[in-house]
Amino acid sequence: MDALFKFIQILAKGSAYLILAFLALVIMINLAMIAYGYSRTVVIDQLQSKGYGDQVPVVVLGAGVINNEEPSQILKLRLDKAYQVFEEAPDRKFIMSGDHLQDNYNEVAVMKNYLIDKGIPANQIYLDHVGTSTYNTIYRLKHVLKIDKAIFITQNYHLSRTLYIAKQLGVQALGVAAQETYSTRFQRESREILARIKDVLSTHFNYQNKHTLLDYSFDLNESGNQTDDKQSLEKD
Repeated sequence: MDALFKFIQILAKGSAYLILAFLALVIMINLAMIAYGYSRTVVIDQLQSKGYGDQVPVVVLGAGVINNEEPSQILKLRLDKAYQVFEEAPDRKFIMSGDHLQDNYNEVAVMKNYLIDKGIPANQIYLDHVGTSTYNTIYRLKHVLKIDKAIFITQNYHLSRTLYIAKQLGVQALGVAAQETYSTRFQRESREILARIKDVLSTHFNYQNKHTLLDYSFDLNESGNQTDDKQSLEKD
């Protein structure tokens, strides 16, 4: 019996060390990613001087819509920031990336309509209908849309992971931070801790969802209005 107790004690001690090592790894990954994101985040009037001129597209990451009619508060803030970029560079092109897997939920169309109402020409706004995750959006940007340089708009808590994924997938990127909303900030930032770990693994193993990632391509040299109809972008 004494031997059994000693074995249990050794096992418990070993488990405690493993847990501590895992927690230390989580903290280090998160701190490193946050530091990298901070180094690649700029304000709008720095874009030109950093080499991100009007030819570099802006990618706005989706964050949910209400009743398939209006953007959520956090998404509205991202779109408002995109409009501020447009005011500084009226010729720049914008990619709305979000969820439109189901016909009754069209996140990207809601995003586009919001920006049209604010004054951005419809033909400068392109729809990525299957940007169902941050990783998917950037993977598609690189491998489907063949875009190697982009500006990302999202909130600060999300920018670090976005910019890290871009770096790992070979997309030169800067981030512009949208205003934060505080109503669900704790929940979002808590989830982000584990999301960063997940995407470190995703980029390391070059994960791709073959069912959604390789379709719905478009060309920024054409009108953004040609991307409005998801079905027209399907491969033959």
